This record gives sequence, C-alpha cells and structure tokens, in this order.
Amino acid sequence: MADAFSTTIWNTILQARAGRITAVNQVVEKYRPPVVAFLRSRGHSMEDAEDLAQEVFLTVVRDDLLARADRERSRFRTFLLSIVRNVMANAGRVRRASKRGGGTEPLPLDGLLRDIASPVDPDDTFDGEWIQHLLRLAVERLREVDPGMHQALRLREEDKNHEEVASIMGMTAKQAANLVQAARKKVSDLIRREIEAYCSSSEEYRDEVAYLKRYLKSPEKP
Repeated sequence: MADAFSTTIWNTILQARAGRITAVNQVVEKYRPPVVAFLRSRGHSMEDAEDLAQEVFLTVVRDDLLARADRERSRFRTFLLSIVRNVMANAGRVRRASKRGGGTEPLPLDGLLRDIASPVDPDDTFDGEWIQHLLRLAVERLREVDPGMHQALRLREEDKNHEEVASIMGMTAKQAANLVQAARKKVSDLIRREIEAYCSSSEEYRDEVAYLKRYLKSPEKP
C-alpha cells in the first residue's frame, strides 16, 4: 500500500504550481465538477459557480497554501472545501445580473446512485457532491474496463428487471443478477481507487474511506 501513495494529488498540485500545464489541467478537470455542484447548491448561478470554481483552483495552484498545509493532518477533500468556503466568503455578493441556464441540471446516474449511495445530509452538501463525483468517475472507469458490467448497470438504471437485462444481454436471469451485483461491487472498489488517488498515506486512506462509507451501501444480494 505504501507504494500507492508515492504519487498523490499533492504531488500533482506541486507540479501545477511549478507551471506544468498538464498537471494544472489534471487537477482542474478531475475535481472541478463537485466544486461547481456545491456552489450551485449554495444558490449561485451556473455562470457564477464556474467563475468561483476557477478562482478556487487558481488559489490552489497560485497561493502558498501547500507550504502551510500539513499533509499528515489535512485531507485533500477538506483542504479543498476550506478553499471553496474562503473564496465564497471573499467573493461577497457575486454578480447575478446575467444568469445562464436557468435551473439545475438533473444528476446523471440517479438510479445507480440510489442503489449505491445513501441519502445526503443537507449539512454535508459538499461531501455528498464529492462522493457522487467519485461515483461518476468510477462508473466511467467501469465502462472502460468492463463494458458488459457497465451495460448491465445502465439497464438496471433504466428500471429493467433481471429478466429483461438477461434477455437483452443473452444470459439467464440468475447470471444477470450476479453480473449486476458484481458490477456494483466493482464500482465500490473503483470508488476506493479514486479515494486512494488523492490520499497521502494508508492512514489517511483508511480514515477517508471510513468517513465516506456512510454514503455507500453494501451491494444488494441477487
């Protein structure tokens, strides 16, 4: 496990601060969505949320925050949330003159989210957005590594029962049920891989998994 934390999100941010554009893009592209979703949940328009999120990541790579952050005590998730809150506080009254988009877009994969994740406490909005983002990353990874499992999950998301999934995929209902169960377990494993990607130590990883586990459900029995 020790080798798994030799290259972490902290190292990537240090590379971003050194001017490596690919590192900057890697940080922003991977972790921008939950920040934008959190800002939207706080009443900001899409335009304002995008602008504030840009300021958040400029702050991460521009300011001397990592020099003051203690990686032994700071989790990346809470580190990022503290920056988001600080940027929101400093922004004050964000301009709202020209709003784009209207209402909030529906969260994709809602059906799968209901199967895998528990309801989110309103006081834990950022953590809820975070685990939902990790879920989306994991499902996208599943699509890449095992299209069959991904297809089974998508069919179940469309409220098709195991018999219908079996008919579409050319297998028995029992095989379909087992595949769906295995796919849900694989998604949970992939979520843990995503958590590992931003943790600096095995201790932080264990604490982070234990904390976020309340948002995850055990795979259902077939």
